[in-house]
Amino acid sequence: MITARVYIKPGRETEFIEAAQVMIENSNKEEGCLEYMLYQDPFEKTNFIFVEKYKNQAAVDFHFSTDYFKEFGKKSAEMTARDSEIRIIGIVTEE
Repeated sequence: MITARVYIKPGRETEFIEAAQVMIENSNKEEGCLEYMLYQDPFEKTNFIFVEKYKNQAAVDFHFSTDYFKEFGKKSAEMTARDSEIRIIGIVTEE
């Protein structure tokens, strides 16, 4: 699982969500993508977290190579207030 905490400039939240929605819709159609969601902090409206789950590393690599991922990166760079915090989290328990 990958999480990405993103800090958006005040007043750009709606624009960010709209740009993210295009990437989220495309990402969730990827064969190796199990889940791709965006969450907004209810108390700090400029803070967002992407939660991404993939079948394997090849699926992650494919996602990072897509045009829509690259385009979103360019668009969101204009809206961010500071660097994002990316975390890669591994499974330690099974169901």
